[in-house]
Amino acid sequence: MSVRSAPHPTAPLSSSFWAYAASVTAAGLGDGVRVAALPLLAASLTASPALVGAVAACQSLPWLLVNPLSGALADRHDRRSLMQLATEVRVVLAVTLVAIVALHLVDIAWLCVLGFLLGSADTMGSNSASGLLPRLVRGPQLERANAISQGGYVTGENLLGPALGALLFTVARELPFSADAVSFGIAGLLLLAVAGPFPPDSRGGGRITTEVVQGARWLWAHHPLRLLAVLVGLQNLAFGMVLSTFVLFVLEVLRVPRVLYGVLLAVMAAGGLLGSLFAYRAGIRLRRPALLRAILAVNGLGLLAIWGLPRIWLVIPVLALLGFLGTLWDVTVVSYRQRETPDALLGRVTSTFRVVGLGAYPVGAALGGVLAQAAGLRVPFLAAGLVMALAVGLSIPGLAGVELSR
Repeated sequence: MSVRSAPHPTAPLSSSFWAYAASVTAAGLGDGVRVAALPLLAASLTASPALVGAVAACQSLPWLLVNPLSGALADRHDRRSLMQLATEVRVVLAVTLVAIVALHLVDIAWLCVLGFLLGSADTMGSNSASGLLPRLVRGPQLERANAISQGGYVTGENLLGPALGALLFTVARELPFSADAVSFGIAGLLLLAVAGPFPPDSRGGGRITTEVVQGARWLWAHHPLRLLAVLVGLQNLAFGMVLSTFVLFVLEVLRVPRVLYGVLLAVMAAGGLLGSLFAYRAGIRLRRPALLRAILAVNGLGLLAIWGLPRIWLVIPVLALLGFLGTLWDVTVVSYRQRETPDALLGRVTSTFRVVGLGAYPVGAALGGVLAQAAGLRVPFLAAGLVMALAVGLSIPGLAGVELSR
């Protein structure tokens, strides 16, 4: 890979980056449609919180089981090509889901299987995308580039997608998943405009399990990134608890009509979009451990507030705030990880980081379903708030002296 001088943080970004960001946005739109429609479909098939939570858990389980393999493959092959393959696989899976819904063959088991396969393809696309971005921009531009791509993804996955998915579901159950397939098709076409190729720094050649272990060992030896992975894991454990049965919480506790479920998810996305705009302007000023500690604390207080006073007028601003802070966290942590990790290891380190971080989500989703089933739909918010308190406790000494500006 050729060596280039680092550009100024405000220098124009390349056309390849903008094509990449547009592809990420289109894929995010498809994900967002499904994020709203799949829980609604599950809730139309069963009233059991445990079964609805199981569908959510199956979608996120690949981040624990398939993710390490995806990261190793991202270090062995052209990352743009792997992103392209992941979008094509998701088109096929979305079309399959359309067919079984239209033919009235769908049940919870089908949703779990297809959700797992879609999540598996997502790990491949996401790990490859995270590794490709540092090839398209350089160090000082990482925060801006991550803010833009994160903002585009949030706009698609959390702002436009959920509202569209919920609306389409009220028209016909198969329509949201048709839109999902179209979005992934567009994402794949946009990737063709990303100038390549992007050969790996090292093609490996050894056993893939050995390469996975190499990435895990590197992450374990890097204290700040190891701690951040644990903190991300605790956050995802907490949010998995509440989001896995959030559709039932909205319908039964808040008494919100089904068509407005996607709008509530869009509220969180609107906060996330504002967070990406703020991160774009703030740039390198985000590199502060105190900011990460504050985000953890406010997230925990927000979840406890919803538990203690489940009123729609409180839930709306809290969701917006959680979205805003979530984007700031992601831009800060992802940019730091991309700067600190050698390119030849970036796929494996990213995937190991996500095994710890995102792998906690299905655990939280399953636990949230069980808690809601046994003790009521509000209890997961209390449990999640307590988990966030633990994260704050770990971050106070753990992030002391950590230099995020390197």
